[in-house]
Amino acid sequence: MSKRIEPELPNIMPDLDQVKDFKQSQAPSNHKATAFDKSETVNQQPAKSNNAALWLCIVSIIGFSVGGYTLHQQNIKTQAKLFASEQRIVELERALSATGEEMGESAGAIKAKLNAISERTDELWTQMDKLWASAWRRNQSEIKKTARANSSIRKLTITTQ
Repeated sequence: MSKRIEPELPNIMPDLDQVKDFKQSQAPSNHKATAFDKSETVNQQPAKSNNAALWLCIVSIIGFSVGGYTLHQQNIKTQAKLFASEQRIVELERALSATGEEMGESAGAIKAKLNAISERTDELWTQMDKLWASAWRRNQSEIKKTARANSSIRKLTITTQ
């Protein structure tokens, strides 16, 4: 590997005639023409930079105007949504106050109230069942008499027809 053979590269050096041509192109051949060229290029450069700056300002102003208009439209839409949301909240508060519930009650407090009401309802249903059973037993003889009377009335109406 250490005996690697690389192709011989030629030495890159400019020829003498290339050096002379380069020096002649660098040296001013006509002093007045060079001064005229320099003044012309100086005058053209600021004009180009002024035009670029002017265009940049115009484009920036148009861009800021469009952006401002867009933001204004979004602001109008957002304020309309905010107004609608506030109206909805007022409506919900009115509905909530109509039911007599408090907004400040937590879910746990409401759940505890619901459990207490359920237990009370179950107790009342059992008491009502007991009362109905007692009344049914006490009035059993009367119920039988009424049932017999109804059946005899039906028989009479069927036979008379």
